[in-house]
Amino acid sequence: MDLLKPLRFPRYIFAVVLGEVGFNLWAKVVPVVVLAFLVFRLNLPAGALEGVLFAISLVLAYLTLCFLNVIFWMLSFWIHHTWSMVTIKNALLLIMSGATIPLWFLPGALARVLEVLPFRHIYFTPLSIYLGQVSLAETA
Repeated sequence: MDLLKPLRFPRYIFAVVLGEVGFNLWAKVVPVVVLAFLVFRLNLPAGALEGVLFAISLVLAYLTLCFLNVIFWMLSFWIHHTWSMVTIKNALLLIMSGATIPLWFLPGALARVLEVLPFRHIYFTPLSIYLGQVSLAETA
């Protein structure tokens, strides 16, 4: 049904994902981060450059997530019921992106496979930059 709307489909997905990310930031991330700063005294990035690189990596992570959703949602043209496919995609994304288990805890062979896939750049790479786990050369 989304393909029948008088909208460009990739732009439509971009807006939907932007709304989901915005809601999750406002409802889930901001309260936890504020509480964590107050209770655990979290540190800001080491410097201004790291903060800028973190912000850039967040934008690139959003675009990666958006294009991944475009690919999966375009499959809905051939698949009638997409709820299970999207649910499986979301579960695999949480595992393969380092959102559930940091990628440095995974076994060597699995970590090497996930290093060549783009999923780690959605959650793991921005957080690694923020935490200072990645050098500036690796970040570039």
